[in-house]
Amino acid sequence: MGWAVRALTACSRGATWPAPRAITRGTPIRCGLRRGLSPTGLDIGADTTIPELTVSTDGLHWHPAGADAATSPDMLLAGPGTPLAAGKRLVAERFFTARLADGSLPRPYQCAI
Repeated sequence: MGWAVRALTACSRGATWPAPRAITRGTPIRCGLRRGLSPTGLDIGADTTIPELTVSTDGLHWHPAGADAATSPDMLLAGPGTPLAAGKRLVAERFFTARLADGSLPRPYQCAI
């Protein structure tokens, strides 16, 4: 069917954001994230990655990697029932406030590819 195989591997804390690298038959490898219940991998937070507005039963979140209010409260934008329009506004405000504060531009973490 032509399904692409993806693999994750643990990386040490403080590692740089790696680009996928090809291994056998072009299968990319990407480092896992130290989020939720995972004690190893790359650190990710609202200040280190671009937003990907995510919806869960907990509400609206900054990024899919932090879509659990219990283990990633720093990525919770708003509670359940919040309209998506409000979530988009919150993401934009938080993103531009952080960018204006330090001039940085975080890199995307492509967790879905």
